[in-house]
Amino acid sequence: MAKALGMKELTKDILASYDERKESLQEIKRQTEEASKETQDMLKKDHALRKEMAESLQQELSQDKKEREAKVKEALHDADTLINEYKDSRIKEGADARKELAQDAAERKSEVKEMLKDFDQLLADFSKAREKMNKELHERLTKERAEIKEEADEILKEASDLIKHFQVSLKKMSEELKTELANDKAQRTQEVKELRAEFEKARKAVIDDLEDAKSAWQELGKAMLAKRGGSMQQPPKETEKPAASMMAQEEKAAEEKVESSVVETEGQAQNFEAKILAIVKEHPDGISLTEIAEAIGVIPVVLGRYSKSLVDKGLIQKEEKLYFPVMIE
Repeated sequence: MAKALGMKELTKDILASYDERKESLQEIKRQTEEASKETQDMLKKDHALRKEMAESLQQELSQDKKEREAKVKEALHDADTLINEYKDSRIKEGADARKELAQDAAERKSEVKEMLKDFDQLLADFSKAREKMNKELHERLTKERAEIKEEADEILKEASDLIKHFQVSLKKMSEELKTELANDKAQRTQEVKELRAEFEKARKAVIDDLEDAKSAWQELGKAMLAKRGGSMQQPPKETEKPAASMMAQEEKAAEEKVESSVVETEGQAQNFEAKILAIVKEHPDGISLTEIAEAIGVIPVVLGRYSKSLVDKGLIQKEEKLYFPVMIE
């Protein structure tokens, strides 16, 4: 940096010396022009003086020609002497000025040569310093690249280890989730089996009650026939239904009985319709009865009659197995 500043100062000095020489040459030129102008003015004045003197002499010649001629000659001699002296002085001054200018030019030329020599030496030193700096920067850059590469390799290694650890953790978590899901599925399956067993047990009890009622009805019919003297009457239409229809009716009655029993045992005699309506409004895209039952915490069969009541009231609408809120315009 110091060499660069020195080079800048040297360049400024060279430019300053060049300006000084230029100003000196301009000053000499100006002085020469002034001298030339003065000489011309003097010659013009001399010419005018001569003309004036000639006119005066011509006038005086008429009076005293010889005396005037002598005076004219003397005046012309004085004028020539003065002009010659002035020319000699001008020539001498010009020679001195040229001599000084040549000497100054030689000195300036020598100074310029020395400056150029110093400048070349400065450039050589600057080139050496630049080469040295480039070498140091190259070595430093190579070293820093190696360090950066090592750091990048370490970061990549840590990232790879982190990814592997994450994959292992993810795999472990996945296995745990699968195990939990399997256990939950098994538990749900067991609960469904238990609910089905309870439902079948209740259904069987209802069917047994219906069979007992049927037997009692038949016995009552026979007793009434016996009291009426054996008159034949048509049995009730219900007894003429096919076996399949009877089974469907019995299953429906059993389901209703299970619904009432479940509601009574769990103490859910609250406002199920309000709960169902609130849940359906939260799902404008539709929700199934099973999902509603899971949200409330009961089995779907418990909510059958409540959802049907809401549909009949026009508060919700049912499409296939999904329930939708009624859009009020």
